[in-house]
Amino acid sequence: MNRLIVQLLLKYGVLKVIPAQESFFEVSLLNKKIKLSPELIQLNYAKLSPIPDPEIISYKEKNTIYLWFLKKQKRDEKILIPESFLIYKALSNKQDGVFIFKTEPKQVYIIKNKILQTTFISYEDIDSPSINIAKDEYDLEFLEIVDAKTYNKILQSEIDNLTIKDLFAFIQVSLDKENIKHFIIQRLTYPIVSLFFIY
Repeated sequence: MNRLIVQLLLKYGVLKVIPAQESFFEVSLLNKKIKLSPELIQLNYAKLSPIPDPEIISYKEKNTIYLWFLKKQKRDEKILIPESFLIYKALSNKQDGVFIFKTEPKQVYIIKNKILQTTFISYEDIDSPSINIAKDEYDLEFLEIVDAKTYNKILQSEIDNLTIKDLFAFIQVSLDKENIKHFIIQRLTYPIVSLFFIY
């Protein structure tokens, strides 16, 4: 059922997966359990971005907040999910280490203590100094190299397995009554009708 909902959201332009090269990633630890509104996230974290006045996509997990900074642009999609979040989900049950995906360009993910520490794009060789520096900085020995075909399979599997909870975590609509009503009427009518028809 979740897969069908995701397919409909993609088809009708409600959901978009943001390619890794279009975002800048940061992770931050929270000292206490607090509710962070989009406005509060913008106020506290925009300064971490190399992009001036960025659009920020965030995901909170226990006391960790993952942040993706994008150039602001007019978007029709109301749910923006970073590609690197989907890959992180796929890697979250693996051991700590450096994961290099031989996509074009290469994507590098560093996981330590089950937390995505950093992710970046690399145009260099796999044994380049920047990869070795990253390994040393995070004191990691394990390195896994994954080909582009496997990467695409992992990505598609994670898209198909997105949960309702994931979708709500990335929704880009202020959740006041008027916005919710407008969002449902304008963007979800066709997918919901299709869903009921199929069901």
